[in-house]
Amino acid sequence: MVRGRRLKTIGASLAIGAGMCALLCGIAGLFAAAASWRSATPAAAIERVLEADRSASAEADGPGETAANMRAIELEGTPADFQNAYRQHIAAWQRSSDVHDEAEDWVERFAPGEATPHDALYTTDLAVELSAEAQSRRRTLQLSRANAQDAIEATFHAVERVAEQHGARVSP
Repeated sequence: MVRGRRLKTIGASLAIGAGMCALLCGIAGLFAAAASWRSATPAAAIERVLEADRSASAEADGPGETAANMRAIELEGTPADFQNAYRQHIAAWQRSSDVHDEAEDWVERFAPGEATPHDALYTTDLAVELSAEAQSRRRTLQLSRANAQDAIEATFHAVERVAEQHGARVSP
């Protein structure tokens, strides 16, 4: 009989211990949830997007891929004004991609095998004789490229301003 009581006492102790463990685990879970909630602030969400943005452009091969990578970034949890500013920044990168596509078309039409899209957009002198139409179109492309680059910079500054207004840390 003593042995039976001892087993019941041990069983009760184990049950109490398991209950205490469950209670402590529950409390620890609440603390973890509270810590998670604090990190889910608008500022934290913005910082997550800015970090993903750095990776999106670093891993991209050209403006089209940069824009595509940026569109894949989840903006959930960020304020509406930040989302609007960031979408305008994506649009600026898309415009840059469109200009690069137009430069490829220019090369195919006016200087196949003689120039590259980079030549069309960035170099001042080409070693190929160009028609007046080709020269005019090239100047327009170069102006469009400069405008697209200016838009990328301006829209990113707008993204940074909105981020700072929400207390987010922007890149150093």
